[in-house]
Amino acid sequence: REGAGGSTLDSTLDAAASSDSFRFQLASLPMLLPEALSTPASAAVVVAVLALVALRFVCGGDFGASSLRRRSRSALAKAVVRWSLCCCSSGRLVGRLVRRWCSVYRDTIFFYELREGRNKMVALTIDDAPSRDSELFSKLLDILHRNSVQATFFIISSHIKSKKHEELLRRAVRDGHLLANHMVVDEATHRYSESDFSHHLLTCQQAIEKFQAAAANDNSSGSEVKFFRAPHARMSSGMRKILNQNGYTSVLADAYTFDPAIEDAKFHKEKLLELTNPGSILLVHSPERNLRVQSLEILDGLIPKLKQRGFKLVTLQTMHTAAAADSKRFRERAART
Repeated sequence: REGAGGSTLDSTLDAAASSDSFRFQLASLPMLLPEALSTPASAAVVVAVLALVALRFVCGGDFGASSLRRRSRSALAKAVVRWSLCCCSSGRLVGRLVRRWCSVYRDTIFFYELREGRNKMVALTIDDAPSRDSELFSKLLDILHRNSVQATFFIISSHIKSKKHEELLRRAVRDGHLLANHMVVDEATHRYSESDFSHHLLTCQQAIEKFQAAAANDNSSGSEVKFFRAPHARMSSGMRKILNQNGYTSVLADAYTFDPAIEDAKFHKEKLLELTNPGSILLVHSPERNLRVQSLEILDGLIPKLKQRGFKLVTLQTMHTAAAADSKRFRERAART
């Protein structure tokens, strides 16, 4: 509702999303399902489907979400994330369900399995980089440098609009950050033709290689992996085919709190800490003016807390290499026995 009723709706949703009773009611919803859906497997499917429908509503899909004011959508998004955490202990359950039942995500990595000894390693990934506002992106790099953290930036190549953007991306590579492919523009590509998708994929990759060429030349092993994250997390069989043909590794995340829809930095810091497990892939978006500017506060507060818990934040390349080495050792050990 807009107009006079808007403030009432906002206050009601804010109160509901922040109340423990509402969290309990959401968590108890599966008990109201028919007895036929009471088995763990079927209940998990229902929870996942309901969560996806709710998130589509929250994030601007159909169902009239466009008529909600921004704060209302933020309150609804908080409620959905809280509900997901009540029903599923982590985003890994969702990742496993999606990989199992959606064939287009069969090759997508949501998190890594690491052996004991590496198990405090997590990958910080930042989408929609660089920020259109170069000053905000510079502040983001400052936070990472101050905390001695290396991250993976998923690049939208149309955001590289100025010499300042180019200078900041060169700085990012010098600081040890990894650049990965997030396409040319910030829009879902699952309805692109194979030829259009391939063209946009390679166009973005060319922009990335312009900045990462020196780092690639220094990598004597030649083992750099090309990472890709589907815009809006939407995949298709054609996209999967082109990615495989061009040697890309598709990545999503298991620690994500819908920061484009929720402005509350404290909420994100708390929930990302709750979602992070050894081998996790964390996802935060690049800050923009009047949109996701809270990313700076989120990272400035989240990174020290993760370190206090013993987590080591690394690039996707570092964690991918560690996981591959662990897998090779496991296969060799199994072959000997």
